Amino acid sequence: MELQSVYLEGAYLSDPVHSNVGFAIKAAGLAGFRSAFGAFDARLEDGVLSGSGELDSLQIREPHLKATLLSSQFFDAASHPSVTFTSSALRVDEAGGLELDGELTMHGETRPVTARGELATGQDPSGGERVAFDLKAQIDRREFGIDWQQKLPNGADAVGWNVALEVQLQLVKQD
Repeated sequence: MELQSVYLEGAYLSDPVHSNVGFAIKAAGLAGFRSAFGAFDARLEDGVLSGSGELDSLQIREPHLKATLLSSQFFDAASHPSVTFTSSALRVDEAGGLELDGELTMHGETRPVTARGELATGQDPSGGERVAFDLKAQIDRREFGIDWQQKLPNGADAVGWNVALEVQLQLVKQD
């Protein structure tokens, strides 16, 4: 199906109850590790989707692991406390398939990212206009200066280089 540029007028703010912003990465050479931001915001205004997540709000149950990920070896949250995104283009097909181009800033580095997924629009039970994004993208963390690595006894990498970004947003139109 052919993708067409789309422009959504007005301002929409994220509904944190029905939204999630997270990531997954291979850990210990075995399986995925997942986390999500407890504190984030997103806004769609005059066709531009933007948002940020506060790194100290990452939902990680083990305090030592969280401290390590926030340290200068990884996110360096003391110097770069948030991750931000701003879109530059939204393209959809007739079935709601979506490509979203934009710039992701993390660890003081800004890089282009293309996410793919679905876009839906509709109304909530009280008649408010909503737009929903279900997006996935993949980045190489080295492109953002996050290059810590350790070899496991079997020679595998302790932490994967590729990070899957997973975003589900519902945004409510503002009057």
